[in-house]
Amino acid sequence: MSFSITPATVICLLRYKTIHYSYRPFIYLTLLSFASEVLSAVFSYSTGSNALVSNIYVLGEWILLVWLMYYWIAGKRKRRFCIYLGIALTCVWLGEILVAGSVYRFNSVYRIVYSFALTFMTIGHLNTLIFSGSRPLFSNARFLLSCSLIIYFSYKAILETLYLFHLSDSRDFQRVIFIVMACVNLFCNLIFIIASLCLPLKPRFTLPYS
Repeated sequence: MSFSITPATVICLLRYKTIHYSYRPFIYLTLLSFASEVLSAVFSYSTGSNALVSNIYVLGEWILLVWLMYYWIAGKRKRRFCIYLGIALTCVWLGEILVAGSVYRFNSVYRIVYSFALTFMTIGHLNTLIFSGSRPLFSNARFLLSCSLIIYFSYKAILETLYLFHLSDSRDFQRVIFIVMACVNLFCNLIFIIASLCLPLKPRFTLPYS
């Protein structure tokens, strides 16, 4: 189920040269996700833990999604805030990995913070998108991606909070939340497939200067 990102990755690669530049971060995200799944499988079988791969992936995921949000957000002040937030949470990752934790161990604080940050940022953009009266929403890549990100990171924030406060120590409960997470991941990747088919194209030409 985790490899369900593969179709979206293939579609994005096939359409790479024609897709509008503002969606490049999403294309890179699908590539990063696919590479992470491959490496996680390798590390899990060889060392018994994919913590190193996961910790590097969540940083790359944050940077790429903030980059995507930067393109989506209008206004210099909001874009500047997006940059500052991206830098701030990157520092949180470094602090938790280098000071409070280890790159070889799963660290929940950063995951909770960036999951909530992405959820709230995406909700704000989704509200703007809905009330802007733009193109039909269900063929709008931004709308589809926003819905997917809200669903995924909302659940991820709750899951990591349970881990942080040791509220999921029961083996049966852990099994249930992992199954739900796998289903959420599969559902969001299916939305990614649809969104990858709806990504806007580059302008075919530009008007000459008058």
